[in-house]
Amino acid sequence: MKGWSKVPLVALAGLLLGCGDDEAADGTGGGGAGNWGGGERKEAALPVKTEAVTKGEITRFIETHSRLEAERWVEVVSRAQGLAQRLAAEEGDQVRAGQILVQLEKEELLLQMEQAKVAVSQAQSTFERTQTLHERQLVSQEEFENARNQQENTAVALREAQLRLDYADIRAPIDGVVMMRNVERGDLVRTNDAVFVVADLEPLQARIRVPEKRMSQLRPQQAARITVDPVPGRVFSGTVRMISPGVDPTSGTVKVTVDVPPEGV
Repeated sequence: MKGWSKVPLVALAGLLLGCGDDEAADGTGGGGAGNWGGGERKEAALPVKTEAVTKGEITRFIETHSRLEAERWVEVVSRAQGLAQRLAAEEGDQVRAGQILVQLEKEELLLQMEQAKVAVSQAQSTFERTQTLHERQLVSQEEFENARNQQENTAVALREAQLRLDYADIRAPIDGVVMMRNVERGDLVRTNDAVFVVADLEPLQARIRVPEKRMSQLRPQQAARITVDPVPGRVFSGTVRMISPGVDPTSGTVKVTVDVPPEGV
């Protein structure tokens, strides 16, 4: 990161003057008094180099070290239990939000789903029959309410069974890249097990610590230059995304976040 200012740079030529008598210039050793009055003084000419005034750039910069990290790093956890039947993604794969990463066995879940549907059908029939009798005042209010509650409870159980079935397809929560796969086919996956890690690499971020006294040199959207160890000699472009408003009281530094487009790294 740098701030630029232009100033004229003037190249000054040094001028050295050499002086002496004519004898020294001629290389003779006489030093009579007549030469003092009548001799002609000579000056030795020295070469002088001059250059035109030009404009240049003075760079002020802050140099620090950090790690490039994903903006978001999400552990994908299972919300159901079952054996991993099919792996649909591998480490390094680009995935979209909602894309299936792994599927659990569904036989038992499908059976539960069918049982819930039968229960709903029975409860609905019971409620309709009880409602007809209630309208004729042939059943009590309590019996009617029990039938209605049973119908509602079975409907809720059906939705729960559908939800468990949906959870058997473990999906990516965000767009990103699969960074880790923690499950193998045939593994028993339990509820809340972390089976994948997906990271959003657009953009990459570098979080740096800058001394408070140098914060006047920084501003949001300022350009940054980044070099990385695996590709020495190459310089990548970045942008200051945000500057923390607080100062770390221990180190006296401020956290600065720099966005780095992933396509260049």
